[in-house]
Amino acid sequence: MESRSALLLLLFLLPLAAAPGASSVWDSNEAFYTQTPREMLERGDWLVPHFNGQPRLNKPPLSYWLVAGAYRLFGVSLAVERWVLAALGAACVLLVYGIARRLRPPEVSLLAAGVFATNFRFLVLSRRLLIDVLLLACVLAAILCYLEWRRGKQDRWLLGSALCFGLGFLAKGPVAWIALGVLLVFSLWEDRGRGLREGPWKTALLVLVTVSLGWHLALVWRLGWEPLARFLLEENVGRFASRDFGPSRGPFYYFGVLLADFFPWSLLLAAAAVWKVRGWRRLQGEERAREVLLLLWIVLWFGLFSLSRNKQEYYVLPLYPAAAIWVADVARSLPWTRWLGMAGAAALSILAVALALLSSRLFGPSWLGWLPLAPLLAFAALAWRRRWAEAAACLSLLFALLFWTQLPALEAYRPVPSLAAAAQARLRDRPEARAGYLGLAAPSLRFHLDRPILELFEVEEGARRLEEDRPLYLIVRSADWLQLQRVCRRPLRIAATEPRLVLTLPTLLSMLRPSAREPLENWLRPVHLVTNQTD
Repeated sequence: MESRSALLLLLFLLPLAAAPGASSVWDSNEAFYTQTPREMLERGDWLVPHFNGQPRLNKPPLSYWLVAGAYRLFGVSLAVERWVLAALGAACVLLVYGIARRLRPPEVSLLAAGVFATNFRFLVLSRRLLIDVLLLACVLAAILCYLEWRRGKQDRWLLGSALCFGLGFLAKGPVAWIALGVLLVFSLWEDRGRGLREGPWKTALLVLVTVSLGWHLALVWRLGWEPLARFLLEENVGRFASRDFGPSRGPFYYFGVLLADFFPWSLLLAAAAVWKVRGWRRLQGEERAREVLLLLWIVLWFGLFSLSRNKQEYYVLPLYPAAAIWVADVARSLPWTRWLGMAGAAALSILAVALALLSSRLFGPSWLGWLPLAPLLAFAALAWRRRWAEAAACLSLLFALLFWTQLPALEAYRPVPSLAAAAQARLRDRPEARAGYLGLAAPSLRFHLDRPILELFEVEEGARRLEEDRPLYLIVRSADWLQLQRVCRRPLRIAATEPRLVLTLPTLLSMLRPSAREPLENWLRPVHLVTNQTD
């Protein structure tokens, strides 16, 4: 690899390493992947994951095992979990580059890695949701191994692909096998399945099944069939087919997600889709086969989750590498795409100015909020000259600057760490006392306190707990505090209060008006640490 490509790849990875400790544990998802591995070590039980002393079996354990192993080597800390996340994110970027190198020329491959590395959703998940980044890394590794096997028919690559698909199942479940379905459909299309008889498929199937189901069968041996049935039927089939397991959105929901997550590259993605359709008939042989693989990758993943009754933004993350390769194709091939790059730069500049104004309202005037404009100007200049890989590096610098400048300031409006510290000071040397939260998602409290907590969701249940003689400290919202005062038959008091930032589109627009006079308190909601103790 030439020095320029290596340098650009390092720049693409920069946001993943930018200020990893600038934010506390993100509620609610990250809390489970910081605390469950700690309890795994403390209990000495690597088979049955626990969170807050209760079995947590809604997801397979590979992500917990990775973090627990890192904890054992380097000690338990949020920084260790964050570096595991960053390493997985870096692996995803490099795997995208490796896959693109097997499908495209080097310069297109480099740009594809840059486009993927500057995907907003990927960068956000790489800082807070380990399980989906791990799933993506496993899927990409499996596809890369398959492409290597397809090129040279060496058995070890097919077995490596089966192993990675098994690890993907062990990371998040059957969703990993969607990519396996893509490869099987592609193999059937390519030579009507003749290639499927050339490899060690029986051994590969044995590897896949053993790795995928080994832990589940061990769990059945320990706990019976109920956890496995609940995992398959509720966490997978139920989430796909029922509205009871998450937000229900329309069939066109992911079009908007792609537009937002891929911006500004989504402007080129739309052009790439049109260009690919128009040029389809001119493709022959291996070039056509590569396009079919990317098309299946995008369409099958996108279409399947568009049919799901429940939709989350990150469900379609695994199709973004294929979309990034498409974007790189059109950016390198069509001169007029420079105008789309300029349009994207202009829109991003408007967003950067809005973010700087919002930052000044929230955190006070500072020149740091205007730093992201510099790489945007460079992005516009490089996009105009169609030096797209360097332009992608400028976007990487933009995201790194945003993480370095904005994340530390946001901590002032994240109440759980400060309230946890206040509760910790009162719980010290009082083993009989308890802490917990009511009516809001704050499982990170368990990680901060390193002791069992109460997770309560009904005001009546909270009042009943507070009426007991045992000391209790609960994190509650102001509205729930008012209800607790009405229904609880015991005197309560507020031990500490911290602000929580609540932003909606109308309030954001009002804060960005030059003539805005509304005080900051209009966008803050108090969160209290409530106790039944009078001292």
